[in-house]
This record gives sequence, structure tokens and C-alpha cells, in this order.
Amino acid sequence: MGHSVLIDTESMAIVGSSKQKDSAKCLAILADINKVPDSYVIVGPEEKWFASFSTEELLKMYTSMTGDEIKRVHRPTVLNRCMMFAERFEVDERTSGQLIAALGRPFTTSKLPAPEKGGSRSKKEGGYTRPKEGTATGRVWDICDEQMKLNDQIPDKQLILDLCTAEGMNPSTAGTQFGKWKSTQ
Repeated sequence: MGHSVLIDTESMAIVGSSKQKDSAKCLAILADINKVPDSYVIVGPEEKWFASFSTEELLKMYTSMTGDEIKRVHRPTVLNRCMMFAERFEVDERTSGQLIAALGRPFTTSKLPAPEKGGSRSKKEGGYTRPKEGTATGRVWDICDEQMKLNDQIPDKQLILDLCTAEGMNPSTAGTQFGKWKSTQ
């Protein structure tokens, strides 16, 4: 699969697909355009992304894509079928600029916290202090934690940069905070 997909994690339906260089941002904008709830995930083209879903989630995804409800199936079979649906899902060819134009307003996200302005910080980890909750830098750490939990390994820096910039964060801030977060793992 050569593109990323947007999955509504409530229904486990694939609701968008992009192969743009900034596909995470494109899919976040597409989620806004299509009024997808805040509970969504953007997954990359590798099998490891789909393998991180539970068998129950994969079955729910299969049902949402086919309408056929199946109770039990061999996990590799349902994993391959879900990946096949993702591969065949129609790719939205629009760039992030075109999607913002289609949105009809500047792209913002309600998830984007206010920039950190000093004040008390939370616990110290690995030589770095974890940023205060509710701040932009804290959100970078949260995204890193979410991706670590989802994949059981330290996430790729580019993925974190894509996810953070899709939420409107400065890529330099995201890269710096990713490095600090990574050193605490």
C-alpha cells in the first residue's frame, strides 16, 4: 500500500486516503471536512500499522467495509482483508492547500493546545521535564506516547512530525520535543 488512510476509531471505518507527501495533514483536514469525530487515527502503508489493531477492531473494520458480520476468523486472514480494503480505498488526490480551500476556512484543530508559557511542570523523566499537560509541547509528548502504545515501539520521527504539523504545530517544536521524549524511553 503506497498511501495513508484515515480510520474512524468509533466505527473502525476507513473514511479517507491520501498519498500526498504531507498525507497526515491532508487526512486531518479531510476528517474536518467530512465531520469525522475526534476519535480517528491515521495509519501508514506498512502492515505493522494494521497489525497494531486488535482482532476485535479488525473484525469491526471488516464489517464496516463489507456489511458482513463475522464472529470468528483467523487473524492473519482478517488483517489481510482489511489491508486489501485500505489499498483499494479511493485516494483523495487533493493537496493540503486544495483541501483547506475546500474546507472554506483556515484549518485549525481543537486538539491544538495553547503554547506553553512557563509555570509549574509535571514530573521529571530521563533528564528532561515532561511538559505541562494542555500545552503544545505536552501534546507532542502525548502523541509520542499514543504512537508508542499503538505500535509497541518508539515511533518514527517523521510520523510524529507529520501528526504534529497536521495539528498545526511548528515542526521544529515537534522535532525538539520528540528528541526529548525519545531520550526518556
